[in-house]
Amino acid sequence: MTPEEAAKQLREFLVEKEGSVLRAWLQQLDPDHEFRIPEFKFIRYMKEKNYPGDAAEIFSTLDEDKSGELTLEEIDWDTCHIFAEFRKWVLEHFPGGIPDFLQYNVQMSAMMFEHILKTNDWQHGHEKMLFLAMNTDGEVTSDDLKWLGLELSRKQKKQKAKEQALSEKKSRAKRIRKDPMISFEEFKRYLRQRHGGSMIRAWRKSLALGDSMTMQRGQFMKACVELEWKTDVRAIWEVMDRDGSGAVGIEELDMKGAEALARFAQFVVKKFGSSERIFAALDLDGNKNVIESEFMEALHEFGYEKPSA
Repeated sequence: MTPEEAAKQLREFLVEKEGSVLRAWLQQLDPDHEFRIPEFKFIRYMKEKNYPGDAAEIFSTLDEDKSGELTLEEIDWDTCHIFAEFRKWVLEHFPGGIPDFLQYNVQMSAMMFEHILKTNDWQHGHEKMLFLAMNTDGEVTSDDLKWLGLELSRKQKKQKAKEQALSEKKSRAKRIRKDPMISFEEFKRYLRQRHGGSMIRAWRKSLALGDSMTMQRGQFMKACVELEWKTDVRAIWEVMDRDGSGAVGIEELDMKGAEALARFAQFVVKKFGSSERIFAALDLDGNKNVIESEFMEALHEFGYEKPSA
């Protein structure tokens, strides 16, 4: 069975049971106006209406994108197009929503419905089909127009998002770009505040991985997200990565700290040969933990001289 054949069979069945494809869609298949129907709901409806064929085959054939859902467009493109034009027309001509469309009446007859369409420049025909698809008791009421309330809400949300995006765009355009060096210094102050004043600690704990002395651009971007730092991130990176290599060393973040670290590393290699040996020497009480006072006292005894400020 081809998709065209499956759609034709389904349309004929829906017209037989509900009077029109659109009425079947609005009243039975998609009463919550989600613009799609999942397979289990479709199969359940077809069984309830005693469809004589294989409903699962119909669904599978029409669901060409294998999304597990069917849309009105996949069942009946022409009807989908008409209903889409109708929704668009209603939103344009009746921005007040359901009360506006009903002319602030409780209900609307078929005659009044057709009159409103004709006097408000509806040009796509099918007035009777649209009315019969929406009404449940011979007249259209606010309950029959819930889809209009949802459409209006969606439109308002889209418009609000559009206006907000436009406002943000204008604000960015008007904003005077901050000197990247100012942003860089602010970033370093932020790191010091988070890491007890130590840029080396900030480098090891928040920026570089595995005590690496270099940091890649992607690594820096990710670190800023984790640090919840959002200001001029790219500009700050460009300040550090002056040569455009895509990587920076600790010296490009904190030259004095890098020099102190290099000096200490030279001392360790010269005096002890490795970091493991110096740790054993610093851990005077053997508890696998070296506190600051213990660290400073041991370094003094080993002859390490603190660099001048």
